[in-house]
This record gives sequence, structure tokens and C-alpha cells, in this order.
Amino acid sequence: HEHHAGKLGAAAAAVTPGPPGSGGAANTTAAAPATMFRSQSSSFSTHKATSIAKHYALNEQVLAAFENHFEGHLYDAAFAIGLKFLEAALLDIPKHGYFYSDRHKEERLQSAFNSIRVCHLLLDIAGDETSMIDSGEVRKVEMLHHLAIQQFENSSADDFEVERTAIEASISSIGMAVSPASNCDGSQQPYPTNADDCTVPKTASISYLRD
Repeated sequence: HEHHAGKLGAAAAAVTPGPPGSGGAANTTAAAPATMFRSQSSSFSTHKATSIAKHYALNEQVLAAFENHFEGHLYDAAFAIGLKFLEAALLDIPKHGYFYSDRHKEERLQSAFNSIRVCHLLLDIAGDETSMIDSGEVRKVEMLHHLAIQQFENSSADDFEVERTAIEASISSIGMAVSPASNCDGSQQPYPTNADDCTVPKTASISYLRD
């Protein structure tokens, strides 16, 4: 997996929607296939009373954990965390009542931009010749990539919700993969076994990663 090194920074250029406010156009070309280990689906519905800003902040910590594992060449664990980030950003947070509020437009677009970038990195990981990622997990990332582009391009609330609901149902029908991911120490165990050994930010909510 050495060829992945340095791709974290390059991904933004390859994905190329410019960050929110930059005026950059989204490059909707899908990268090579992608994905594997799936953690439990988020229990977001039990957290609707929490402000949407808090949800975005928590998911930013998941994104940071993904980047740390990716940079550390722990690609299986990075894949699992990256998929968790995508599902929260694209399937769960949009259920919040303030998702389409103008007040949170910048956060919404930044989340979509990050989602497109993460999709490309996950597809790159899965496309490696040594990858053992399940084809069903690859399909999940491809569907989420499509949804992320729609979100970034600011689709109407009705159109996005129809697509989000359909993709959520499709992903649920694929089922949960049980392939082990590389743990933080490189061993093949379900992630995570010992959060203290990981590069997850100390302020990150581990229960949020697992919910």
C-alpha cells in the first residue's frame, strides 16, 4: 500500500470541487472501486435533540481519525472509519431538522466536499491489488459518492431526500460486512480494540464512532 502515501493531500485536487466559497466545480468522475468493513449503523435518530453544529463537529473528529489512520498506512482501519464518516455526513446528519438552514450552509457544503474527498480515497484503497475489501462495500462507497456530489451541488431538499432515502435503503440491503479490519497496532481485529493505542483525537467520542 505504499503508493497511497501522499494521496491525502492530493485527493482534494483530484476530487476537485473547490472548497465551499471557492467557486470550483465538482469533478463527478468516479475513482476506481472501493470498500469493506462496516461498523454498526449510527443511532443518529436518538440524537436529534443535539444541535446540528455538534453533529458536524463530532463527524469532523471522525474525519481526523480517518486521516490519521490513512497517513499511518493503516488502510483497513482507515477504510472502516472513512465509511463511518460518510454514512454520518450523507445519511444521518441530513435527517436533522436544521440541515437545510441557511445558517448552516457553509458546514453543509464543507461536509459534502470532505465526503467527496473521502470517497475517492476509499475507492483508491479498495482498488489496490492487495485489497481484500468486499465488493458490496465498494458499492456502498460508489452510492455515497453519488450522494455527496448531489449534496455539494446543492440539489433541492426534495430531490436530495428522495435520493438519500433510496440509497440508505440500498445500503441497508447490502448488509453488514464482517471482514476484520487492521487494528491500530496492525493486527487483524474488529476496530477498535483499544482506543488508547489509536491516533483518534483524545476529544473524539468513541461511542459516537461505534453507535
